[in-house]
Amino acid sequence: MTAEEAIAEDLAYLSAGADPDGYRPAGSEFADSVGFTAARFDGYLWVTGNVCWLSLVVSRQPGLGHLSEVLRRLAVAGFEVRVPNPSDDMQAILVRKGFVPSQQDPLTWTAAA
Repeated sequence: MTAEEAIAEDLAYLSAGADPDGYRPAGSEFADSVGFTAARFDGYLWVTGNVCWLSLVVSRQPGLGHLSEVLRRLAVAGFEVRVPNPSDDMQAILVRKGFVPSQQDPLTWTAAA
């Protein structure tokens, strides 16, 4: 089984009727399943349908690729990632990952189409 398949399997409960919407702090079951652990991050995720918002994210271990892993896992699980009001440091990371300000809301960053 590939890493992507394992991630998709781990997150299968989201499409199996569990309540996927709402606040998911670092360290919650969902957050942990995508690598957004309390040991690595402060902040929270907010899930609405297939959109996952990363809010007030601060890395406890900057530069180790943890955010890249979270973004990859969310993409594999089929989520569109949005980041509202990113800090300057976060904007620099998002640019490297191909994110741009949203056409609908320039304060929210999304992956470039």
